[in-house]
Amino acid sequence: MKKITVLLIFSVLLLTSCATSFKGYTTNGTVVNLEKNNFEVINSVSASSTAKYILGFGANKKNGLISEAKVELSQNAKLNGKPRALANEVVEVKTQKIFFGLIVKATAIVTADVVEFK
Repeated sequence: MKKITVLLIFSVLLLTSCATSFKGYTTNGTVVNLEKNNFEVINSVSASSTAKYILGFGANKKNGLISEAKVELSQNAKLNGKPRALANEVVEVKTQKIFFGLIVKATAIVTADVVEFK
């Protein structure tokens, strides 16, 4: 009876799977008109945030992967006190399943160009 129970539990764990997807729209809330030639692309910045989940639990200290990556992106861009803005922002979310999907590592990567106005 004990062997059957262990075999049943192992079979259930082996045959289960997980899938994640991100379907959302993100915006930075700043409208920048880049039609005129009054700006210069001075840098490209990126930032990331990672969380690990074990059996679906974990990362309880994270506010949100994309939110944390965007905060770090703004800090890396050094926008304060200068006529600068972020443009061409791209958000990628990658998931990596480890050990039969029992452990999942999720990473949000945000990249953008820093433009400075003349």
